[in-house]
Amino acid sequence: MGNKEKRQIVIIGMHRSGTSLLAQWLYKCGLHLGDDLLGASIGNKEGHYEDMDFLKFHEGLFIKRKLHFSGLIDRLPSNLTSDEMLEFRGLVERKNEKYDLWGWKEPRTCLFINDYREVLPNANYLIVIRDYRTVVSSLITRIYKRTERKYAAKTGLSRFIWDKFKQKRRMGYLQRKWATRFLKTWLLYNQEIKKLIESLPEQKYIVVDQNILLQASSHIFDLMQNNWKLEDLKFIPYAQLFKPNLQSSILELDSFIKNKELIEKANVLQKWLQDYVKN
Repeated sequence: MGNKEKRQIVIIGMHRSGTSLLAQWLYKCGLHLGDDLLGASIGNKEGHYEDMDFLKFHEGLFIKRKLHFSGLIDRLPSNLTSDEMLEFRGLVERKNEKYDLWGWKEPRTCLFINDYREVLPNANYLIVIRDYRTVVSSLITRIYKRTERKYAAKTGLSRFIWDKFKQKRRMGYLQRKWATRFLKTWLLYNQEIKKLIESLPEQKYIVVDQNILLQASSHIFDLMQNNWKLEDLKFIPYAQLFKPNLQSSILELDSFIKNKELIEKANVLQKWLQDYVKN
């Protein structure tokens, strides 16, 4: 790839915040996001567009710290060790050797980005935000759909009990079990995003949400091209990829969250982040 400057775009966002669709858009515009991408699954029928190299690396970091590999946690993991930093540096160097312009999307990145910036001093950051109600609802709905699919494959008494009794109660049970936990996760990720925004020069990041991407993706694309010299990419409208039927419904959550201070913190943080969305 010669002596051209190596450029990286890091897609930053909490799980279920629209990172996959944003990554799909950039991929369709021509950004290399990995040689081996994670495919579709429940709640993500169009694919995740996650580089398996980064995904496996992150899952390993969580497992070593005795945290759930999903990254749906409510406390910050410990910093990377020197050996882990060496492994990450090697991963980045391999990408740089193959590509002058590349990027990645993997939501767990939010929790390690402070360490990663040591290896990526000149990276650019495309940050996507989403309100806590939509994110938490989507996470809970995904769990519900897994159960629904399991029972859809059953017959006889098990299927009858699900259809007549369990199905109606399942969502309420999941809301009680997960609403507070997932809100804490949302707060953790978005507090790290706030720290990142506060620490970066203005020209190194762009903050978006789904609304601005639907309404003005050409404007966002122009900003990226002008600020980050992305002449290799070709614009396609974000709206061409958006499928409303794949969006989860927003659940009633507040009555399941007993600690109202968490809701207050989420609303304050959401407003702070929203003020940075490019119009």
